[in-house]
Amino acid sequence: MKLAGQFENITSSKNYATIRSYIETSYRNEKNPTKALEKLMASKPYQVKELLQK
Repeated sequence: MKLAGQFENITSSKNYATIRSYIETSYRNEKNPTKALEKLMASKPYQVKELLQK
């Protein structure tokens, strides 16, 4: 959770950065970020070869 523009602890900031990176990567590879998160939550994240296919 963010407090006044900062995170409570280092773990929260690392989690945020990891999730944000995943979303940004899917977006830049023309994949729906919502769908990417759904796949991630189902333990079936996009593989590199899936991201590179266009």
